[in-house]
Amino acid sequence: MGRHSDSAPGIGRDSEIVQLKLIFEVPAESPRVFSIIGDEGQWPEDMLPRILKREPNSRLQVAFPDFTRCEISLEPTQEGTMIRINHDLLKSQAQLQRYEMQFGKWFDAISKRVTQ
Repeated sequence: MGRHSDSAPGIGRDSEIVQLKLIFEVPAESPRVFSIIGDEGQWPEDMLPRILKREPNSRLQVAFPDFTRCEISLEPTQEGTMIRINHDLLKSQAQLQRYEMQFGKWFDAISKRVTQ
């Protein structure tokens, strides 16, 4: 599973706000991956997402209790699905690193789950 992370410079009036951009590859079809990430009950317990909008098999908008939000898009590839995460309204590098680690662990687990 390939992974790329990039933090963007501050946005808006508050220059301390940062964005986290991640890309994951999962070796499964988009509908199968969407069925996992589109179900709040299958997210890690420590993330507590609230799904705001769903576009079946292609996009999710998610809000978190810490008032951050992310957009997740899925794109079919020859090997499975490319997942792009754009998480914004993060207020610190520590918060960014925590989400980067959480998403990394979760998508590693999803990749293992769909290849068993």
